[in-house]
Amino acid sequence: MIDDPHFAKMYISVGVKPISTPSNRIMVSVRRVVPLGYEHYIAEDTDEGLVIKGTAKIDLPNNTYYAQNPSNGLVILEYDSRHYICNPVNGKCLLIATEPHKRLLFGMGFSLSSREFKVVQVTTYYVVGINTHSSKFEVFTLGTQGRRMVGSLPYKLRCSCLYFNGSLHWIVHYDYSNMGSESFTTLRILSFDLDSEAIGEFPKPEINFTSKA
Repeated sequence: MIDDPHFAKMYISVGVKPISTPSNRIMVSVRRVVPLGYEHYIAEDTDEGLVIKGTAKIDLPNNTYYAQNPSNGLVILEYDSRHYICNPVNGKCLLIATEPHKRLLFGMGFSLSSREFKVVQVTTYYVVGINTHSSKFEVFTLGTQGRRMVGSLPYKLRCSCLYFNGSLHWIVHYDYSNMGSESFTTLRILSFDLDSEAIGEFPKPEINFTSKA
C-alpha cells in the first residue's frame, strides 16, 4: 500500500529533481477501441511538436488503466475500482485504494515545505434526507502509514484536479433549491494547500444554472 518505504525512497531519491529542473517529457495516453483499453507512451516536446520516445513501462497485469493527475514524474492509474501510483519511467506501481461502489477522486503533489509527496483522496457521497452531496477529504504521505481526515464540504466533485502554485484545485458542483419549484447548481473552485493541508474556496464570481423541478 501507500506506506511502502521502498517506493517512497525510490521516488524521493530521483523524483525531487524535476521540481527545480523543468522536464520536456510527458506521458501520452491513447484510448484504444479494439480491443478496449489505453496505450501509454513517453513523448518529448520538441520544436517540431511531440515526438514519441517509447512505450511507458507499467508493471500491471493489463493495460486498460485510465491515467490521471500526473505530478512530478508520477501518475495515478485507475481500473475496476483499483487506484495505483505509477512511475512510467521505471514501471514501478503501488496500489493505494481498492474501494468498490465508492466515488473516489485523487490528487497528488509535492510539499515544498515538508519535502514530502502527498496524496489526497476525495470521497463524494449523497446525503440522504437533505437532497445534497458531500465530499470527504483525506490525505496520506508517501512512505508513511495511515491516512488522516482533513475535512469535508457540501459539494459534489466530478472531475480530476489541477496542480498549480503549491495547491490542488477542483471545479465543484453545489446543488440547492429554494422554497419554490426551482433547483440550482453552482460551480465553484476548491483548493487544497499541500503545505498547510487546508481546504479553501475561491471567491466569486460564481456560475449558476437554474432548472425547473
